Amino acid sequence: MTGVGGPALGWLTHPGLGIVLTALEAIIVVAVLGAALFGSAVISERAFRLLRWVANRPEPKGPPRAAR
Repeated sequence: MTGVGGPALGWLTHPGLGIVLTALEAIIVVAVLGAALFGSAVISERAFRLLRWVANRPEPKGPPRAAR
């Protein structure tokens, strides 16, 4: 819900500013999702970590270690 506050305030201040802020937000979302889905393994992993960070989700547990 907070992601809507910037464009909404921009729209109330000046409609052109609201459009620009909304477009920038949409471009960033498309870029992160595109990197997560179609990027290399390293870029994809970083994009998914960024999405978890934005959603305030914990990091997943790693694979279990083999007993020696």
